[in-house]
Amino acid sequence: MKKLQQKLLLAFMILSIVISGIMVPAKDTQAATKKVYLGKYTLTAYCPCKKCSGSNGKKTASGKTAKQGRTIAVDKKKIKLGTKIRINGKTYTAEDTGGAVKGKRIDVYFNSHKKALKFGKKTNVKVYKIVKK
Repeated sequence: MKKLQQKLLLAFMILSIVISGIMVPAKDTQAATKKVYLGKYTLTAYCPCKKCSGSNGKKTASGKTAKQGRTIAVDKKKIKLGTKIRINGKTYTAEDTGGAVKGKRIDVYFNSHKKALKFGKKTNVKVYKIVKK
């Protein structure tokens, strides 16, 4: 009987290890990435209105539809389209370009002109590029 109990205990321990291995949470995406400091940028804002975007509306240079909280316009010479950018704790995607977006300037997309105006202009904002480790 003692050998049977030992075998059952061993089987239970092995099963517990296997099950716990299956239930291990997926890798934290922040742990698999790092931030690379790009410098201090000037931030402005834009929206899909004709004054801000001309006839482009929500259409971006990358072919995506602009979305508030995700889309930013960048100078392609500084930041490649598709790049994940961290600004003030939020992650955006470089999806657009603009005629006035040159050098260390980023245009943040908003759904409305009112929200874009409220955002205003921010200078000397630290900007980071998110890269996979």
